[in-house]
Amino acid sequence: MNPGQRFGDLVIEARLGAGGMGVVHRARHVGTGALYALKLLSPSADPEEVRRFVREGEALAAVDDHPHVVRVHAAGEVQGRRYLLMQLCTGGDLKARLRAG
Repeated sequence: MNPGQRFGDLVIEARLGAGGMGVVHRARHVGTGALYALKLLSPSADPEEVRRFVREGEALAAVDDHPHVVRVHAAGEVQGRRYLLMQLCTGGDLKARLRAG
């Protein structure tokens, strides 16, 4: 997805990163203006990757009150794409933070 594109009630602002199963974008909610991290599963994901993605959302939601775990606000499917709508954490990615010590 590209900046300015809509995804349900969200507008994509920027791509934050990518991994083996999908892409994470910074997205703004149209109605509230709130910023989120939107994790989208790759459209070519196989059934096992879909199961892992769903389990990830469930695991994050199960520890919702933990101070070191990102909060999941919503999960589901829009426009044929599975997603996790998560708290936006600023300060760089984990790989860069670990490299910096």
